Formats: sequence, structure tokens, C-alpha cells
Amino acid sequence: AGVYAAGKFCQIDGDQESGFNKIGYAAGVEVHRGIDAKTSWMTGVSFAERGSRSFNNPDAPNPFPFHYRIQSAEVPVYVLRNVQLEGLKIIAGVRGSYVFNARDALGAYSNLQEELRKMLFIMGAGIQYDAGAAWLRLEFQYGLNSMRKPVSSPFFIRSGVYHNNVVFSAILPLGKQ
Repeated sequence: AGVYAAGKFCQIDGDQESGFNKIGYAAGVEVHRGIDAKTSWMTGVSFAERGSRSFNNPDAPNPFPFHYRIQSAEVPVYVLRNVQLEGLKIIAGVRGSYVFNARDALGAYSNLQEELRKMLFIMGAGIQYDAGAAWLRLEFQYGLNSMRKPVSSPFFIRSGVYHNNVVFSAILPLGKQ
């Protein structure tokens, strides 16, 4: 078992902005259980905030600036596999993400909560390193289902809207490992 904190660099396909320059975070607990000598699985629960924002370019200001903050409770189910290098693991899995709050921090877009699905599924893959006192994880997450409900929106493109994240985590193991 362990507690963790993560920094997320977020991007939403379909928000008409690009780049993983929107900062988010997560915190939670994990439980790891062995399957065999080289493989284990992990689950847990966490609070996460992701988002998206328009670029702040003084030379070409965005006529519709936004700063989306999307908060969710998440339950991951991952498989971890030891590789040849000591302390290094490959991780892959899926997380269910229940969106309980979505808002535009700038206040311009008041219907964001109504336009997003409550339940999202996010695929994750990456590496984890046992650094002794903590485990360090680098992960890429990609939405498996569109965040947007099938309604017309001037703020999202009509096709799918998927939330992508590059995540850096530190996990503090608790108890006997």
C-alpha cells in the first residue's frame, strides 16, 4: 500500500487549444498485490483535478478565454511488470473517473458541468522506478471515451473530446513491501 501525489500536464483534444501546458494534480492511496514473482496489480482511489486553458498571448488575445477545472474521483486498475533493470516496472491499465465538478475558472462558460459526461474511462501506460524511500512514476494517460455528451457546443468541436495527461507521481510505500 502507499499514498501518492502527482503533477499532471493536461491537454484536451477538441478544446481548440494545443499543448500539455495545463497543470493539474492528483492525490490518493494505492494497494499493490502480487500475481507472480514479476507481476503485480494495483488499485486505489484518488482525487484528481485536470483542466484546459486558452493561451495568454498579448499580441493575439483569445476572444473567448477559458480555464477549465475538472475535478473527479478515480479508481485505477493497473498491472505492473518487472523488467530487466533493477527496480524498474512497466505499468498499464485503466482508470474510471467520476467527474463531480467541472467549471470555467474565468466564469465565461457556465454550462461546462452539463456538457461533460459524469463517467470517463482513461487508459494509462508508463514506467515506475523503486527509488528506495519512494516509487517514482511517469505515465501517459489517454481518454477512452469522449468527455463531451452528444450535444451541440460552441466550445468543443463536434467530434470526440478526449482528455490526455502526462503524469509524474511520487508514491510513498506504507508498511511491509
